[in-house]
Amino acid sequence: VSSRLREKTCFDHHQLMPFKECSESNILGEEGSLKLIQARSVYIFAMALGKFLAAVIDCKDPLALSSFWQQLLGGEVDPRTQSNEWVALAGVPGLGYLGFQKVPESKYVKNRVHLDVDVESIEDAMNDAVALGAEKLAGVVEEQTNYFQVMLDPEGNEFCFILRKNK
Repeated sequence: VSSRLREKTCFDHHQLMPFKECSESNILGEEGSLKLIQARSVYIFAMALGKFLAAVIDCKDPLALSSFWQQLLGGEVDPRTQSNEWVALAGVPGLGYLGFQKVPESKYVKNRVHLDVDVESIEDAMNDAVALGAEKLAGVVEEQTNYFQVMLDPEGNEFCFILRKNK
């Protein structure tokens, strides 16, 4: 039973309801972090556990990697975080907070999560990123809604430059 869900019946009784009885297909509407869900003819509200705070990239050198990403995306170094172990960029347009956390191990396999960067020109963005220490992988790929170029940051983390077809 999930304490995140609160049943709301016509009698306004509050009880817990198992989350497994709900699915994305029966979400009726959202307001803020609340979702109105229909489950077995009973309407319940599902509250989010929290809200997105930051994306964090594990790395060997947080200071150097944060400098690369700051030049790529913008934002300002949060002075409370500037150390050899942890650096965070605040005010990154479109994202908010981007952190860089020192870890002892190197990256060995493909990332399961990556950042997509919306650009006006893939060619210009790629050339600028390479000058900052990035590496281009393969060529530009066309999809139904956009074009993308896979890149590696200076520590080998994948990211993509995206050129949307219908902005």
